[in-house]
Amino acid sequence: MMIRCRNWWLVAVLIALLCIGTGVQAKTTVEAWMYLTGANADFMSDLAAEFEKQNPDIDIELVWMTGYYAAFDKLLVALAGGAGPNLALIEQSLAYALVKGKGAVDLTPYIEADPTMTMSDFDPVLRQTVTFDGRMYGIPYNVSTPVFYYNKDILQMAGLTDQPPKDRDSFYQIAKRTTVTQGDGAVTRYGFWLTAWRWLFEAWVGRAGGQIINNDMTKFVFDSPKVQEILQFAQDMVVTDRIAGYSSGATGAHSPFYNNKLTMFEYTTAGLRGIETNSASYGINLGVTTLPCFEQCYVPIGGANLMMINSGSQAVKDATWKFLSYVVSPDNLAAFSTLTGYMAPRRSARATTTFREYIRMHPFAMETYNQIDFAHARPQLPFWNTIQTDLINVLSPSMYVRKENFRPVLYDLNNKANALLKEWMDQQQ
Repeated sequence: MMIRCRNWWLVAVLIALLCIGTGVQAKTTVEAWMYLTGANADFMSDLAAEFEKQNPDIDIELVWMTGYYAAFDKLLVALAGGAGPNLALIEQSLAYALVKGKGAVDLTPYIEADPTMTMSDFDPVLRQTVTFDGRMYGIPYNVSTPVFYYNKDILQMAGLTDQPPKDRDSFYQIAKRTTVTQGDGAVTRYGFWLTAWRWLFEAWVGRAGGQIINNDMTKFVFDSPKVQEILQFAQDMVVTDRIAGYSSGATGAHSPFYNNKLTMFEYTTAGLRGIETNSASYGINLGVTTLPCFEQCYVPIGGANLMMINSGSQAVKDATWKFLSYVVSPDNLAAFSTLTGYMAPRRSARATTTFREYIRMHPFAMETYNQIDFAHARPQLPFWNTIQTDLINVLSPSMYVRKENFRPVLYDLNNKANALLKEWMDQQQ
């Protein structure tokens, strides 16, 4: 009997060890591809670590990618090979292509089953960037709109009583009145600053009443008369009137602004915290407001969305959703927004104490929300970055460096975009 009992004891120990081993093997790994740097990446790493503590059965493997578009190309290759991550940060203009290629998971049933989340909690215009055929395929995350930065003291010295421009005429007049030119013709302070066309091209086209692509996404139309007219207006500010400076880099306006050599510029709200800090250190009396409207009000939505990738088992997808839901909880979204300056896309996040205290200390952060009714999705096509690169490297030098008639270049770019559109549409059939 003693031997038999010992045998049962050994069996029990073996069973316990086997159960422990099985538990380890059953741990679910979620691979997440992220394009975040610096403090933003540190924040995501901290979130993943805290999530793992709360969910010891799930491992979060963060993979840091370089560049939205390069990462997207790698993602498509991985999916074609039957692999790929489970979660990814996808730039705005690439979301539709991922959905169209069946590489994204429909999050609608997950959202509907999640007691901590409702679709109506997300701002409608931000939700639309990831909604296709009435289904939601992503969660807006590090999203932004461009806002208008200006030097209050310069406006006051010009007798403008610190009133930033609200329309095209006041924008032009303020730029003109605050430009300072020496007797030898050298400009020592510009009223405004233009940089190589990127997403602000969309802001200028939209405010002029033009379109990048027609409503049913069958034809690019950014060579229309309205677009030509607003681009001529921009070129004249730099070349003819000499009331706007120009640089190829997106942050080219920052240095002259901090050194009192610039009155106004447009830049992403995601840069607000840095611009506030630097302006204070240089003694600049900073003002921030919504983009001035031209023929109409219009701002593009930049940044990226978190999307669940169609890879892995159902258990992996469920674990991925659990992590995604945690990352975009109201408290975590509020914390991310206040750290980075990106928008908090959930109303419940903006109702948190963290966010409200942030707005109390940084009231300029509300300006991006003040123009949200005029926000629009970027062109939802995977090759838009190819055209955007040509806007940077071809159209912008034509307008501001060579100072030539830019219309032939604009026509060629629009034709190139339509050729790429036709090629892409043919591939979808």
